[in-house]
Amino acid sequence: MNITKCNDCGYEITMETDTCPSCGERIGIKVGGIKGLFSRIIFFIMAVYIIYSAVKIFIEK
Repeated sequence: MNITKCNDCGYEITMETDTCPSCGERIGIKVGGIKGLFSRIIFFIMAVYIIYSAVKIFIEK
């Protein structure tokens, strides 16, 4: 049986979850380093592209 411990409150959980039922903090999902940086850059580029496309459509009309 896999036991996961919350880093904030110390609550131990045996079920598969990504949030602590005691304090509500995220458990086991650490997005940092190079992977987190790439995901943030890609998200920012997609947001800028969507805004650019919307502005371009309104300018053409």
